[in-house]
Amino acid sequence: MNEILDSLHTDIGYRLMTKRQLPKVYARIALDHHAERFDEGDPLLIIIRLMDVLCRKLGVGQAADPEIELAATPEAQVLGLKDIKLAELEQKTATRCCRPRRQGARAAHSRRPISTATKSPSPPPIQSPAVSGSRSKVAV
Repeated sequence: MNEILDSLHTDIGYRLMTKRQLPKVYARIALDHHAERFDEGDPLLIIIRLMDVLCRKLGVGQAADPEIELAATPEAQVLGLKDIKLAELEQKTATRCCRPRRQGARAAHSRRPISTATKSPSPPPIQSPAVSGSRSKVAV
């Protein structure tokens, strides 16, 4: 089933990008980012492939596979990325843009709009110190 979905989303992505006349380089990456063999001289394709593996590891858009060793991937090896850099990339990805859902959590729950009545008040604007003869310091 996963192979069918991989094939469909790469083909559909390619077709959409081609139809919308996006640059061919992006359409080709959409088509080839799951291919078994890849061009090791194409850094953008390699980065996209590595991020795809990382999202699979984190469970973004699919079931999480935390056993994936990023350093063992051909993409990380071609890019010359070592364990420390890969761990930093994984941490930043997990905390900044791709917070994985817990097992069993519903997607609708995390996407509910916040009404204006439940929003917390905005913090007050930062005031610059008054210009006067005093030489007070502002804590940063």
